[in-house]
Amino acid sequence: MGLEATTTRDKLFLAGISVFAQYGYAGARVREICKRADSSNMNAINYYFGGKEKLYQAILELMFAELGNRMRLLGSSENNKTPEERLCDLVRSYCAMLFAGGEVGSEILAIFNNEMAQPSEFLNELIDKHMVGQNEAILDLVGELIGKDAPRWLLQDSAVSVFSQIIYYSSTWVVYRRVHPDHPGMEAYHQHLAEHVCRFSLAGLREMKHAFEANALIAPNWNPRRTLCKRNE
Repeated sequence: MGLEATTTRDKLFLAGISVFAQYGYAGARVREICKRADSSNMNAINYYFGGKEKLYQAILELMFAELGNRMRLLGSSENNKTPEERLCDLVRSYCAMLFAGGEVGSEILAIFNNEMAQPSEFLNELIDKHMVGQNEAILDLVGELIGKDAPRWLLQDSAVSVFSQIIYYSSTWVVYRRVHPDHPGMEAYHQHLAEHVCRFSLAGLREMKHAFEANALIAPNWNPRRTLCKRNE
């Protein structure tokens, strides 16, 4: 994400990423964040962010905004690339964002995984702001590959099948690296993974297109709808 600590605020932000990644939101302490930011002023977080809660929210906002922006820019039909090229651009960008960020990238990934396991009070707002529109854009892209009149459940299952290949590595890496101790690590491996996911996914989507056109698919017992409003959770 290209984060650099050039000001006190930046140093606190990066220190917050480090501490939240290590201890989680509940276990993070303001004193430790200030210590890692080389700040002796315990009120610095209140001054720059409005408190620990707002600092954590700002970090989550950066994560979700970055993901949403990449998805919108690369997946849009306005960039004059084929649907296949746009899907692969998304996959490559997603892999790079998750795995090519060095130490800070690994820490942001840890925060993301923690947030998925123990959602904060900010998650619904972030999903409404960044993820709902992104989800619709991805489904539109998958629809270009399978068929514009494909049912929504097929588009959703297909989109999840593409990106879950990447999320598997991010969410199970602690176990995976112990099962495969000779693995080179995701920072070195992410480009290979991206190309594999592209080829595997495009082949799978072609098969789903053929099955849909041949009326060979069995519909599930639910009818997902387009998400237009906020959830009341």
